[in-house]
Amino acid sequence: MSGPYKVSGFAASYEADGLVGVHLAVGHDDLNNAVTNAAKAVQAIISGTVSEQDLARAKAQACRQLVPDSHAEFTRATLSQYLYNTASVADQLAQVEALTLADVQKVAKAAGATRPFLAARGPLDNLPYLDTLGF
Repeated sequence: MSGPYKVSGFAASYEADGLVGVHLAVGHDDLNNAVTNAAKAVQAIISGTVSEQDLARAKAQACRQLVPDSHAEFTRATLSQYLYNTASVADQLAQVEALTLADVQKVAKAAGATRPFLAARGPLDNLPYLDTLGF
């Protein structure tokens, strides 16, 4: 990558379905390379190549994001717990720690069973077509 970029994952769960994906913010010159590499990473996850070490790293990162590191974040988490009936931080940490590799593989298999889509905006002449990404 030659310029500034941002890569993040997202997930939205519903009663019986969900949406998972990758969000990229990259410059025009890096678009093809970034999308191609993101597609390879998604394919690796879907194919079940996530290791116990990968899971441990992801759990550690999720736990760090859940633990409030300021008074304002603690207040927000506590208010959410009471106003919106969300799980406490301790309960959320326990749920993260309870995740197994089999859980991750089950979700990855379900995600891989659906046809992916690609949405983009901006100068797109360097955007690869979805069918060239191996899906």
